[in-house]
Amino acid sequence: MRKEVSKAELDQYVDRLKLGWLNSYMTKQIFEHMLLRSAYTEGQILDFVRRSKFKGCNIVDEPVGR
Repeated sequence: MRKEVSKAELDQYVDRLKLGWLNSYMTKQIFEHMLLRSAYTEGQILDFVRRSKFKGCNIVDEPVGR
């Protein structure tokens, strides 16, 4: 998940999932109040890779994630 994702982007992503109203509400709350708090910025991910034994990485941006 991208740390920089906006509430509007999260809402659009969940709306495209075509969930029922309760599942949609709960999913938005989980994204906003739980998952987003533990998400990393691109810089943090690159720092993890630099400090690891990996030689590099490819970061692919998705609607709300990487």
